[in-house]
Amino acid sequence: MANPLQAIVGDFVVTETTFNTLTTSTQVARRDPTRWSILFGLSRTGSSISLSTVSPVTATSGFILVTALSVFVLNFRDVGPLPTLDWFAIQQGIGGGITVVETFYRPAGWEEAGPELLDELAERYRRAGL
Repeated sequence: MANPLQAIVGDFVVTETTFNTLTTSTQVARRDPTRWSILFGLSRTGSSISLSTVSPVTATSGFILVTALSVFVLNFRDVGPLPTLDWFAIQQGIGGGITVVETFYRPAGWEEAGPELLDELAERYRRAGL
């Protein structure tokens, strides 16, 4: 995987990773139960990108971004745990590229929390009506 840019905003970590060439099925996001949302943006013209939680993704499977600067956003509030899964992409045509922006909920001490953090996240989601 490419090295992401990262910003910390309160209890959230936001990362941005750009993949310039996806000629084969490529993992663009690893499974992470702390991921609150994920945004996929088609970053080049003249191509389209297929996205899927299943590997290998093919040019005719999954969700397809087809227009330059297309954006596909998934967040826990709208689609439940779908953003937390592994994600794979492949380009259709020449010169495809994708930018992936992820938002993770990572309060202080989350590395040491282990399964307790997941319980806390689930409870916060329930209380918020998500």
